[in-house]
Amino acid sequence: MLKRINIFIAIFSILLLCGCEKKERMEKAAMNPKFHNLPPEVQEQLKEEVTSGEMDISEAEEIIENSGGDTVDASEASIDTEELSSEAGDATEGWPQSKSDEAQRIAASDNAGSGYCAKGVANILLQMDYPVTRGNAHDWDTTLPQNGWKKITCSPASCPAGSVLQFDSNYQLQNGGQSVSGGGRWGHVEIVTKKADGSTTYCSDRCRNNWGGTVPGNFGGAWVYEETN
Repeated sequence: MLKRINIFIAIFSILLLCGCEKKERMEKAAMNPKFHNLPPEVQEQLKEEVTSGEMDISEAEEIIENSGGDTVDASEASIDTEELSSEAGDATEGWPQSKSDEAQRIAASDNAGSGYCAKGVANILLQMDYPVTRGNAHDWDTTLPQNGWKKITCSPASCPAGSVLQFDSNYQLQNGGQSVSGGGRWGHVEIVTKKADGSTTYCSDRCRNNWGGTVPGNFGGAWVYEETN
């Protein structure tokens, strides 16, 4: 009995120490000047997800490091979508809940490993019978319209369910904080979905509460597929 109690105390102590270390690393990461390049809502989401354990601290640190060299405020993060495309249409109503549920289910069970956002998005959409071309995330702004997807006007935080959001790479944009791997190198792509409670989640290799992966400041545009029937 005493041995079990000692084991329990040891496990509790390890968990407590891990939590403290995670909090300290997040506080240190927040002191990085690049942290303030992120939109305020993204800053809060990072803190919440790291604290709750939904996001690994190393992933949060990569997002901060890849945030670029110029300060990004909330209005800039939303993007003036008229500049993105003069042919962009208005945002549509979006998917019904059943399709969001299906996308979330596929994201939770497919073979896309962590960091393979484009593979995850392609897995989801192809399984749901939407036409897409597999490839690096920073190329999806070219291949989506080739497959019948229409660019729409919306910010990442307000796009309708079913929208595919594409983010350019730091390497492609020649931004500060360039990375040789991950979103900083290959860009990011994800699908907007809705949870049953009405909140938004962004699905790629898995579903997350924050948009943009490790490059949220590199929003390139949003696309929806125009159903023919």
